[in-house]
Amino acid sequence: MEAEQVLQERSRGRGKKEYLVRWVGKGPESDSWEAASSVPQKIVKRFSSPGKKTPAKRSRTRSTSRGRGGRSRSKTRKASKSPSRRKSAPTGAPTRQSRRSIIETKTPESEIRTETLTSKTDISQNNIGIVTRTVTEEKTVTSSVKKSPINRFSDSAPAWKRNLPDVGRYYNSDYAMIIVFTCVTIITLSFVLENKVDFAAIWEYLKNLFNSLVLMMTSVFPSSPETKSTGSQTGK
Repeated sequence: MEAEQVLQERSRGRGKKEYLVRWVGKGPESDSWEAASSVPQKIVKRFSSPGKKTPAKRSRTRSTSRGRGGRSRSKTRKASKSPSRRKSAPTGAPTRQSRRSIIETKTPESEIRTETLTSKTDISQNNIGIVTRTVTEEKTVTSSVKKSPINRFSDSAPAWKRNLPDVGRYYNSDYAMIIVFTCVTIITLSFVLENKVDFAAIWEYLKNLFNSLVLMMTSVFPSSPETKSTGSQTGK
């Protein structure tokens, strides 16, 4: 067989060299290591000469871009694990459930708030049948707020006034100011409208209206005989 090219070089000790030779018409499976004496010198010079060196086999190390310091960083590919060696993910993942309940109790003197937090965790294991473990935690927080006592002399209000709407409370609390404001308004209008309005005519009209109302009420609700006899005895 005739050698085609030299692929690699190695030393066997005491200056002995061997070359990995590719044979003419053969593939990579026929490559063999041969002593330097059995390899033609022209093929060895072609392998050793710069610029004509045959490329070596690609290694599994892949160089990346140089860093700031000028040093090259390399990354080595890790052999992928076989599917049989991969760890299978756990099938039964723990589930957690929580429930929160709040109870409020209000009294005239205090206010009590009770908060209960219940959490439940279920863990299932599929290695030997199905095993369920339940962990229950309960946490109760109770807070109490005391109400300040009511001053009966200053802060207390009668029952009829508490039930009134806001407008009613406002007028009942400021009735003195309303009366004063009404009187001042009437006096001011009497001076302003003195020459434009006949107050005597208005007064006469109101008096006649009042008398007509009295006569109408008397005709609708006549007086009883007992009232008449009492009135006649009083006149005697």
